Order: sequence, then structure tokens, then C-alpha cells
Amino acid sequence: MVSCQMIEVIELFKSVQGEGPSCGQPALFVRLRRCQLRCSWCDSRFSWDSKDPDYTTYTTWDEKKLAYELKSDAKGRIVVITGGEPLIWKRQLVKMLSYLRRVPRIEIETNGTIPVGELAQCRNVYFNVSPKLSSSGNEGLKRINEEALRGFAYTYRAVFKFVVTSPLDINEIEILERQRLSPIWVMPEGVTVESQIKGLKWLAPIAIQRNWSISLRLHILAFGNRRRT
Repeated sequence: MVSCQMIEVIELFKSVQGEGPSCGQPALFVRLRRCQLRCSWCDSRFSWDSKDPDYTTYTTWDEKKLAYELKSDAKGRIVVITGGEPLIWKRQLVKMLSYLRRVPRIEIETNGTIPVGELAQCRNVYFNVSPKLSSSGNEGLKRINEEALRGFAYTYRAVFKFVVTSPLDINEIEILERQRLSPIWVMPEGVTVESQIKGLKWLAPIAIQRNWSISLRLHILAFGNRRRT
């Protein structure tokens, strides 16, 4: 985790939540910089890849100032903290969220490798945990932390959302499900309308059979694969 007192923010924008149980709800997004994983299909590489030309385009915020910016801009929207990997900034987030207790719903999107820690005490915070499967291309990196994943499950405010690239991923999800991860959401990988629909056609029957929830990427269907800033 980063120990400095400032938070590196790569973008702040209004949109709708595109994935998971809050899909379609008006949302205020704050995207934090840096990630310890390197997913081959990542569509926000600019938040962590130093080779991306946008990687150096970011602003630094004091936790309190960022909290008040989010509070004033939320106005009936859920707040979604995404990345990168937001829990790299866990110390700063704990302090920032102390100023946002009256925001009804805050969602943190995380890969689940960093333990939830003090964030579990934030009762208005929900976790969209997206463990990375072997198809994500994170060779040599610790992409699964079973103890950390169980910690998120025990908050009872987490969902576990898997990006699925092919039927070969299903067995790996079933193995993780046995670790008492629930509820399970699955989502076809893809950054075009065509790839989302193609993935849905084969993934939906599998999800129905296993009693999993399924999500598309609404923002891809609505806006295409482009930044919303």
C-alpha cells in the first residue's frame, strides 16, 4: 500500500454503473492510479501501465478534499471507487470514507488480493470483488489471495464478479466458489457490442445451470470502449 497522504486520481466522471448488481444506476466514478496485477485484457491500462501515454496524466488529492468533492457531486448517485486497484490506497480510503458516512452507497471495485481490513467497518461501503482467473495473463503474480477473498465474503457486502473469456474458465470459478464466495456474478470479456453479445449467448446457459448471476458491460453497449471523462 502507498503510505503518502495524497491520493493519485486519474479520472473523475459521472456515468452509470455498467456492471454487477447496481448496473444501470447513476454513478459518480473516481478512478485511482496503480495496480499490482497486469491483466492482458484490461481496458484501463492507463491507470497502471507506465508505457501508456496517459499514465502520467493524473492529479493528487488530499483525502478530505476528495471526499467533499465526491459528496458535492454525488447528489443521488452511487459513488464507485475503481482503478487500477483502489486498495493500494487503503489507508487514505479509510480516512476519506470517514467524511462520506452520509453517502448511501459507495462501491469499491477490487481484485481481492489485498485484505479488506478497516474498510469492513464502513457500513455504507460495498465491494465488487473481481478475482482474476488464469486466463487474465498474470503469470508470476499473486492473482488469488484466498484468505483475503474470505475476508470480503464475511463482510456480507461483497459480490464476486468474474470476467470470463471462454468455457475453460468455468471450472476455476467453481473451485473458488467452494471457498464460500457468494454471490457469484459472471461477465463475458469484451470491449465491443458484438463480443458482449457473443459471450452472453454461451455464458448465460452455464450461469443459469449453476445459479450464478450474469452481467453485461452496459457502458460498452451504450458508449463503446472509450473513456467517459
